[in-house]
Amino acid sequence: MYYFNHPNDVRQGLKDKYISYVKIGEDGSIDYDKYFGKGFFDEQTNLKLSLLNIQRNRFIEDYETIRKELKESSKTIEDYDAKMEEITEKLATTTSGKDKLKKQFNKIKKEKKDKELEFQELIKRQEEKIDEYTAKTDYSKYLTEIETIVDRNKIDNSKTLQYLSTGKFLLSNLDEDADFAPVIIQYGRAVEFEMLKWMNDFKNTISLTNLNRWCDNTNYINKIRQLFTDLGLTLIDNNTNYEISTGKKVNILNLKNYMNVDPDKWKFGGLTQVFELLYYTSPTTNVAYNYNSVPLMVAFSNYLKSIWRDYDIAEGLFNTYRNILDLRNCAGHTYSDSVCTSDIIDKSTAENYVAKVEAIFSCL
Repeated sequence: MYYFNHPNDVRQGLKDKYISYVKIGEDGSIDYDKYFGKGFFDEQTNLKLSLLNIQRNRFIEDYETIRKELKESSKTIEDYDAKMEEITEKLATTTSGKDKLKKQFNKIKKEKKDKELEFQELIKRQEEKIDEYTAKTDYSKYLTEIETIVDRNKIDNSKTLQYLSTGKFLLSNLDEDADFAPVIIQYGRAVEFEMLKWMNDFKNTISLTNLNRWCDNTNYINKIRQLFTDLGLTLIDNNTNYEISTGKKVNILNLKNYMNVDPDKWKFGGLTQVFELLYYTSPTTNVAYNYNSVPLMVAFSNYLKSIWRDYDIAEGLFNTYRNILDLRNCAGHTYSDSVCTSDIIDKSTAENYVAKVEAIFSCL
């Protein structure tokens, strides 16, 4: 494609050449300001719309390729787990050939570790692909929409605001029958990033003296276990989890443990259960038996009250974090049949997900 600049633009130094050879990127992107002069605005708008479709289609193809690789990698890791379990059972029952079995086990263990590193790189590539695509688009309209819902002064503007607004853009611009997993990933990243921030900021407000006192067995583990006993809930899985409902459990130690480890080791799933713990033991739910008896949880809830406009409503939404986590994992890299009921995430599911996340952020 060639563009003929106005002679006056060249004489005045506004353009370098009378005729420009317009380079088009692999994904259809064009540096409009570099090539096109004034008077081309109408056609430029039309061209931008067509190239937006080219970029979108290319993005969907690339994204789907990465997702297929993730599914295959996930299946391979599951196969390694099954093989390791099989060898472990043989080691427990056989009396001969143990050295050979141990070598097989260590070999599979190493291969699994290598595959897990590859898996993490694929997850990173998946997120980078979304960021690369949305960086070439104008999502200012969606940024304005987010700012009517979320107080930008209460969130990280460098990441969370970008995740939410680009997620909103994807929700509106992907084809109706497309996989809306990228929307889920962006909104899920926003929640995870802010949860990390809340936890880290809270940790930095606690003195070492209080941290040690509030995290000891007497003030934390014993009090929580008594609380859950009073609530009539069952302790399971090595005395660290309580069964909230059939097939659903919450870990009682994540809040305490996260106060004593590097934030880089905090996981989305563990953070989710910290907030669920607050939800299930909330004073607004049960006046007699609640987290007011656990100093560390009281301090954390008091910190959260300082950043939420309506903490009681927010706390009542903490039980939605489980769904936010599960569907984000499903969209990104985990393919559990109980969560991922379809090969793709449809627009309706994405809209419901967006509503859950925005309900939480609107309480800030």
